[in-house]
Amino acid sequence: MPDGAWQLPDFEDAEELSALHPHCGLSPVALRILAGRGMLDQLEDSRWDGAHEAFVDPFDLPDMERAAERISRAVDRGERVVVHGDYDVDGISGTALLTGGLRRLGAVVQPFVPDRIKDGYGVADRLVERAGEAGVKVLITVDTGSSARTALGRARELGIDVVVCDHHLLEPDPPAAFALINPHRSGHSYPHTDLCGCAVAWKLLGAVHQLRNLDQPLRELDLVALATVADQVPLRGENRALVRAGLEILRERPRPGLGALLEVSRLSGVEFDESYLAFQLAPRINATGRIETPRTALALLLAEDGGEARRLAARTDDLNRQRRSVQQRVSAAAKELAQRRLLRGESSALVLADPAWHFGVVGISAAQVAGDFDRPTVLLAVDGSVARGSARSARGVDLKAALDGCSDLLLRHGGHAAAAGLQIDTSKIDAFATRFEEVVAQMPQDLGHRGPRVDAVARLGEIDRDFVDFQRRLGPFGNSNPEPRLLSRDLRIVSARTVGADHLRLQLSDGSDCRDFIGFSMAERWSSELRGASGLDVIYSVRYREGSPFDPWQLQVHALRASTSKLRTGEAG
Repeated sequence: MPDGAWQLPDFEDAEELSALHPHCGLSPVALRILAGRGMLDQLEDSRWDGAHEAFVDPFDLPDMERAAERISRAVDRGERVVVHGDYDVDGISGTALLTGGLRRLGAVVQPFVPDRIKDGYGVADRLVERAGEAGVKVLITVDTGSSARTALGRARELGIDVVVCDHHLLEPDPPAAFALINPHRSGHSYPHTDLCGCAVAWKLLGAVHQLRNLDQPLRELDLVALATVADQVPLRGENRALVRAGLEILRERPRPGLGALLEVSRLSGVEFDESYLAFQLAPRINATGRIETPRTALALLLAEDGGEARRLAARTDDLNRQRRSVQQRVSAAAKELAQRRLLRGESSALVLADPAWHFGVVGISAAQVAGDFDRPTVLLAVDGSVARGSARSARGVDLKAALDGCSDLLLRHGGHAAAAGLQIDTSKIDAFATRFEEVVAQMPQDLGHRGPRVDAVARLGEIDRDFVDFQRRLGPFGNSNPEPRLLSRDLRIVSARTVGADHLRLQLSDGSDCRDFIGFSMAERWSSELRGASGLDVIYSVRYREGSPFDPWQLQVHALRASTSKLRTGEAG
């Protein structure tokens, strides 16, 4: 990261902040973080820590009463119900949540998650036909359905009442359904539009419980927390409360499937947080649908027997290792193609296709290409006359809007501003690439280079258990509530070494305190300039793992540079 690219805010004066808030019980570095996030006005009633955030009444969501009453009738009548989820963590978790929750109420429920390659994106046509043949009366979709006009129309013809639980953006004229529960719909009183699909499903299950005078199904919040973090919806308002409550359930009494997955992830006994959901559990669950079938992950989340759960968790872990190997090959090939494409001329976006690519990993690889080349990227896995792909955004481009501008060239597409999926006739790929670049070029973009963010300047001695306690109260962290990143200046190098294949282990001192730092995949950045520097400026985050068999402190490096000789204006700390 070049000097000058670091995002350094105008730091508040620590002594002045402490003088203004003498009774808040927070350290100067904690106050600086809250000041940078505009949260000082929340100190008086402790709203900054989200502890008082309440769950919203599910009946404030549109069509909720109609949906809950219909499902409650299905339970009483013994009618057959199918729950159809998407093939990612959000959809699989929501499918498991509704399937298990409704079965406990006595419902006759069959879960279904589509095959990524066979069914593509959206509600699977084959499932609708099979449901009609089997006499299914109610179809509940989770994390999908808001744009499934054809499939929902066919279900209505077959006499199936469809309840949509979704959170994707709606078309101006959404498809007709018995009930369409989506927080993006207008004309309702629900205060949050940021729920993930699984959270909407939990709201539906809670509404059914409420109609039947039963307690709220809080035991299912482990799945809601997992899906909320994995789907990267904003962690603010109610979402923050949902994840916090779900993490407590995961720590105290995880369901057999997630408990077994924690074991294979080597997280049993560790006081894990939301980062483990994002980087350990979610990739393993996603890997099943990318490499084989998402039914493996669904069976894992529904497992009630410990032995079966451990078998499925081992299979899930093995599929994730396969996914990493396949993904590395696809990413390397895609980056080489991108490099060659850009050598031929400047481009506002990248559309890359190859018949050798595995469709299950093109989304992850698209995100890597978009990040490396700072351009919205579409990767397409070609299979005969049809190509399926994933798109990832860069420069703040709204991908959903960009693909809408190419809809006449696409067989189907859907998603949101940051990520989307699509299907296209192979013969139209070149025309789509040209149109997509033209559309993106005309859209508003953030062309400024955005370097690593800094929340506050800190001395090493300020990183103590009080800071850890503050950070826990500020979490859970994710989209719209990022983990704090600190800047410590002019640190002396005590030792430096490479660990593993390419990780950098540093021991640094500020003259008063000495701490160990880890920079993942940063060994190649350890240049002669840095090795010979008299001091280092380091941006890092703080992790403290209670119960870890190793050093519980982990200061993770995000950026480092040779120390500047003096502070620039606005960087006083």
